[in-house]
Amino acid sequence: MQNCKNLLCFLVTVMCAFTGIAQTNRNTGKTTVPKTVQTTVTPVNTNTVTAANTETAELHLGRYELYSGIPSIYLGHFILLANGKYKVAFNTDEENYDERGAYVYHSDTNTIEWKAGMFRSNNWGGKIVKTEKGFRIQFNKATYGDSK
Repeated sequence: MQNCKNLLCFLVTVMCAFTGIAQTNRNTGKTTVPKTVQTTVTPVNTNTVTAANTETAELHLGRYELYSGIPSIYLGHFILLANGKYKVAFNTDEENYDERGAYVYHSDTNTIEWKAGMFRSNNWGGKIVKTEKGFRIQFNKATYGDSK
């Protein structure tokens, strides 16, 4: 029983030391505050790696392949038109578009705001990113469109 009591006292002392709680010494009756240990954390990697340079991204009109999911699954394609419209197809047929919509490009933030259509009703974002292979519109964490 005495061993359990000693172990409990030891654990309380250690916990108090880590949490900074003051404790009273049983033998002397004095209250002590544990000293804090100064630690230095060295960053593992101070270089940031970016997959794409958004400063040089711009609105790229034309066809984008549409992917979604983790892992990514091909859904179809969409085309950004110069008149602020877009059209979406869930097949490879270039003449049969299932959805149509409208957008506004914001050059100061390199984003597209979807005004109408499927992308608007899904509350998707539209961050434009330049990649090694072309351009990407990032709708959300799992959905994007790639263009060459």
